[in-house]
Amino acid sequence: MKNAELVCMVRSLGLSQTDLAELGGVKERQARRWMKGDAPIPLDVEEALHLIRDDIDVMTDNMVEDVKEGDGVLIVYKSNDQLRSKLQNLPTRGKALGPFVGPHQIASLTARELLDEQGIEVDILFAE
Repeated sequence: MKNAELVCMVRSLGLSQTDLAELGGVKERQARRWMKGDAPIPLDVEEALHLIRDDIDVMTDNMVEDVKEGDGVLIVYKSNDQLRSKLQNLPTRGKALGPFVGPHQIASLTARELLDEQGIEVDILFAE
C-alpha cells in the first residue's frame, strides 16, 4: 500500500494517527513514518485496516436491524475508551486494545442515512 492510499484509508475509516499506531502496536512516530511514506506499512496493519472497513458494514447492518426492531435512536461515543467500556462485543483488530470510535461513528451515520431513505426517522445521540 502506498502512503497516499494509507492516508486516504486511515482518514476514510475515521482513524487518527494515534489509532494507527495502536493498531500496529508501535509508537506514534512510526505511524507518522508510515503516513509520510518513509517506511513501508506492515502487511498485518494493512489487513487490519481492511477488516475495519468490513466491520463498518457489519456495524451499519446491525444498527439498521436494531432500529427496525424498536430502537428509535443510535448512540455514539465520544472516545475510544468510552466505546470500549460500553460495547465489548465489537471486534479488536491488529494490536489495538479494542475497537475505535471513528468507524463506529461512521457506521452510525451510514445507518441513519439508510434508515432515512426507508422513511424511518432516527436520532443520533452521544452516550453520557
